[in-house]
Amino acid sequence: MVNELLEHVFYGPGHMLPGSGLDDELLLAAAREEFNGQQYRVVREWLILDVMVSEDFERLVSARGLQPAILFSQRVIFDSTGIKQGGVLLSGFMRHFEDCFFKAEEMVYVLGGRGARKHISMPALKELSKACKAVRQLPI
Repeated sequence: MVNELLEHVFYGPGHMLPGSGLDDELLLAAAREEFNGQQYRVVREWLILDVMVSEDFERLVSARGLQPAILFSQRVIFDSTGIKQGGVLLSGFMRHFEDCFFKAEEMVYVLGGRGARKHISMPALKELSKACKAVRQLPI
């Protein structure tokens, strides 16, 4: 069951989205200039996941000025807070998404390269969260 949940996330249908077309060096320079003094991460290999939630849960999220969507990334290029590069991540809920900027409740994510937008169930999100935590704990 767990494999099926995650297979759908990684291999199921999705809507392709463009991120920034800049290479890493130029993307980092642009992000530093745009978000100087703010917390941000530059990521690649990303998915925006629209979380399928109940109406009650959606109202709770909306009351906080958020939407039930999160960002998953397999590669962190840069993190202004100092987290190690290269790691996987799941963001908090989305505040706003436009062009190559995903604004989550905790910080701004600059999306490099192409990505996709998909739906994810709560059980699949829980399994993805567990998998991300396990990957982050692996020795490098």
